[in-house]
Amino acid sequence: MSVLNESFPNGRFAVIDLETTGLSPAVDRIVEVSVFHVDGPNQVRHVLDTLVNPRRRVSGTEVHGITDDDVQLAPTFADVAPLIASALSGRVMVAHNVYFDARFLSNELQLSGLPGEFPHVCTMYLAPMLDAGEKRSLDDACREHGISRDRAHCAADDARASSQLLLRLLTRSSELGVSTYGDLAKRKKYKFVESFGLTPMDVPEPSPRPNLLSRSSSPPTPVRGTVGPPPMDPEAEHRHWVRRYYDALVTAIADLELTDAEANALQQIARQGNLRPSEIRAAHGRVYAAFINQYLNDALIDEEEQWVLANVWASLKRLGWAPGQ
Repeated sequence: MSVLNESFPNGRFAVIDLETTGLSPAVDRIVEVSVFHVDGPNQVRHVLDTLVNPRRRVSGTEVHGITDDDVQLAPTFADVAPLIASALSGRVMVAHNVYFDARFLSNELQLSGLPGEFPHVCTMYLAPMLDAGEKRSLDDACREHGISRDRAHCAADDARASSQLLLRLLTRSSELGVSTYGDLAKRKKYKFVESFGLTPMDVPEPSPRPNLLSRSSSPPTPVRGTVGPPPMDPEAEHRHWVRRYYDALVTAIADLELTDAEANALQQIARQGNLRPSEIRAAHGRVYAAFINQYLNDALIDEEEQWVLANVWASLKRLGWAPGQ
């Protein structure tokens, strides 16, 4: 049964965040997963958090900070897939830029012999749907809504922040009289609303549970006598700006339309962070390569995929550099 006629503000949600070795499910793998359950407007519970051994060299460490040593003793995705499916059971999946997480999760679940399609909601697009802000990266959305976020690209902290963002947007939906998923689907035709016609998973929790390995149990140690997080050294601060540019770029490119506001925001981040041209080219190249890797999975680039690549390339060129220039 679809969720179209079910209550949206009082819904049952599984808010998920993944860290991966890259942007393309065709060649990359999940290295960390965290899930929070949100039940209605106030109840939030952390139900799953683990590193995942991708059974290949870990890449993307400069983004998420996870190394080969970190995942050496972690379970594989096949080990934790039943737990993840159980955490999604009877619920609508939520993520910030859900198209990224849903593609990876669907691919990995299907490789593990489990269902890979389920209803899902994107908080990145939910804000503009509910007139509660523009499409923004999670970092910028948290700033806009006053949500604390301790460690960017730690799955548990990002899923926790996304849960808090969802709560604010659920309150906004009630204020607007958006009662059901069907009501929400009528506001704007973003692609994720098509999933509202799907049935949530129905998977029991496995027994016994596999051993999990989490990095969220050891939050950063505050410096005695200071208020808030300790100051970053210049190198760490520069890496922060590189990650922030990359996150904002992925957010801007997600709908294949680079607006003037998004282009200006990206250029401002590059200036504020004093990013080098080589760092900007690396971010652009990684995003473009992810699209190509995804489309090469079937050894064919059709006309629609060619159109997508052309749009992504034009957006990157508008920002100053595109691969092949």
